[in-house]
Amino acid sequence: MARDDRICQGHSDRYRIACFNANGTPLFVIERATSASHVTEAMRQLAREGYVNGNRRGTSNEVMERLRAEASHFRYPERVPAFGRMMVADDGHLWVSGFNPAEAIIGPKSERVSRVPVRWSVYAPDGAWVADIDVPARFVPHAVANGHLYGVSLDVDDTESVTVWPIVGAGGRGL
Repeated sequence: MARDDRICQGHSDRYRIACFNANGTPLFVIERATSASHVTEAMRQLAREGYVNGNRRGTSNEVMERLRAEASHFRYPERVPAFGRMMVADDGHLWVSGFNPAEAIIGPKSERVSRVPVRWSVYAPDGAWVADIDVPARFVPHAVANGHLYGVSLDVDDTESVTVWPIVGAGGRGL
């Protein structure tokens, strides 16, 4: 994840994210203890369905059966990633999402959005943890700016709409 004044990177086999300034000087490292979550059968099924549904348009029953057969031979890692996506807000806060298996599959957007809320951890510009925020199901964040979280929501008919959530402290309304 890059921004004008910094770049942050991490390998999701463990929760370790390093951020550097534009010259490559280390700014901070975030490490968080996580328990290793194993890939579940529900996650495998989600990947198989996403593959088939993502390739379904205009295909015959014979092709659909071949797609299902291919998907039945997919190989999966033993564990899920320790984190998912990262975003840097306009104020320098780093947002890191929990792993969302729906984002990792192909297929129509309705298959790739989370069906449950996704937790994002927010870190201050110096790397200190600030808060964990649960983002609503069927909402995909794209940017954090001016105290708001901007993204796209899908309604029950899979119609997309731009959604803006205010970010407020404890006890307030919004996220």
